[in-house]
Amino acid sequence: MKEHTWTSEKLFEKLSKSKSQKAYWKYVNELRIRPSKYVYNKAYELAQSKEPRNRMIGIDVLSQLGDDPRFKIKKTLKLYFELLKKEEDILVIMSILYGIGHNNEELKAAHIKQLAKFKTSKHPELREGLVNSLLGLEDNTAVNTLIFLMSDRESSIRDWATFGIGSLIPIDNPKINKALWARVLDKHEETRSEAILGLAIRGDKNIKEVIIQEMEEEDCGSLLFEAASELGDKSIQQPLEKLYKRYKKDKNISKGWLKSLKKCIKSLD
Repeated sequence: MKEHTWTSEKLFEKLSKSKSQKAYWKYVNELRIRPSKYVYNKAYELAQSKEPRNRMIGIDVLSQLGDDPRFKIKKTLKLYFELLKKEEDILVIMSILYGIGHNNEELKAAHIKQLAKFKTSKHPELREGLVNSLLGLEDNTAVNTLIFLMSDRESSIRDWATFGIGSLIPIDNPKINKALWARVLDKHEETRSEAILGLAIRGDKNIKEVIIQEMEEEDCGSLLFEAASELGDKSIQQPLEKLYKRYKKDKNISKGWLKSLKKCIKSLD
């Protein structure tokens, strides 16, 4: 691709003029693999621009500049939290939240408390960005915030928050158990499946009948197979085999789905 041959200066110039999301992220990603003093300083400068578009460019480039460890990540996070105190543009705040999410292992308790304030934002984009910023953190405020967002009115937010609590942290307590069981009744399939998986990971035997019941539905997802494997109850093997026999010759069924189902059956042998 031609952008690989361009100077960093030209890439920043192209970014400022790009009109499509595809081109925007192509240029951002190219700059991210160039962790140099010039790229950092230019992005840092743009992140403090008076123009929202330029602020987004700077924030997005800095968020994943360089491999592990990120290039000057502590300085970048300090900038992000300074910007959060005064930023009013919704899209720019989203970029900051996602940028923090890419580097949240560096967060302190005070940072997490500052982020948690977004949980009641009227803007779903910011609540979703907040979820992303907290994924994988075992801090009490982070966990309680994700539990709160597991009941969000937006299904995508409930889904991500349930995934964060159910699969990304090992904590198991009555509050988490109650929150996961509440989502087992969710009308949104992905959210429901994430809750089932979270309970299976924690070895909750009561989830077995729910897994079997869900498998009887026409469009059960592969997350259920993962939940069955995690629970490790051999009595689920028979309904799984029945499901496989029902769909193994169906040309409309995804090969990946069948492969996941077969793998699950084998895991219970």
